[in-house]
Amino acid sequence: DVAPPPRNPLSPTMSVRILSQVHPITAGLEDYDHDNDDEFYEITGDFGDRPNLVTIREDCTLATADGHPMVYVTTHGSGRVVFLASGHDRRSLDHPTFRTLFTRAVDWVSPCNR
Repeated sequence: DVAPPPRNPLSPTMSVRILSQVHPITAGLEDYDHDNDDEFYEITGDFGDRPNLVTIREDCTLATADGHPMVYVTTHGSGRVVFLASGHDRRSLDHPTFRTLFTRAVDWVSPCNR
C-alpha cells in the first residue's frame, strides 16, 4: 500500500543511498545528494522478497532506521514492476543520477529487454 506522507521533509537536501550495485537499474551508480523538494509517500505492508535498491538517509525524513525506500523492484505475474518514489517534477528529472535510474527502470520493465 502507498499513502501520502503525513510529514514535511526535515532537511532541504536528501542523501540518496544506492543499496545494490548488482541490479541492472543501479549497477555502477554511487550515492548522491538531491534537493528534498519531492513528495515521499509512505510504503506500508510486507516487502517480502522485493529488493529495496535505493533509500534516503533516515534523518532526511521521519523514516525508519533502514531509511525510506526510494526504488524497489518486484514482479507481478510475468511482468516486472519498479517503484520510484522520486520524479514528481522536472527538478527530480533533471538530476543526472535520477534520470539514469528512471531510464534503466523503463528498460528493465520493457518486455523487449528480457
